[in-house]
Amino acid sequence: MRISGRLVAEHVDTLRASLEQEGTAVAIDLKDVLVADREAVKLLAVAEINGTQITNCPRYIREWITRESTETKPARKIPDANRGVVAQCSDCAGPKGSKEKDYEES
Repeated sequence: MRISGRLVAEHVDTLRASLEQEGTAVAIDLKDVLVADREAVKLLAVAEINGTQITNCPRYIREWITRESTETKPARKIPDANRGVVAQCSDCAGPKGSKEKDYEES
């Protein structure tokens, strides 16, 4: 799936519907995206966590997706044996498949 121009909140429902219709094996090409807003980036972050491949992602969007993924994805909790409390595993909160090779700078 190729997206171009502006990817903003008013397009999120349409993109979400397209992703649901396509199923699990989806790739989104962001090469021609000029502007994205937070609602769109949040959807991209969730889609990537759920297995969607994001390609040709502008650097600023990639960094934003990574931040949103960290905030969106529930971190796995591990027990703290010394205090009997739960601590967050920092290695578990990163986005799935977020490697620099997944995008090109524009």
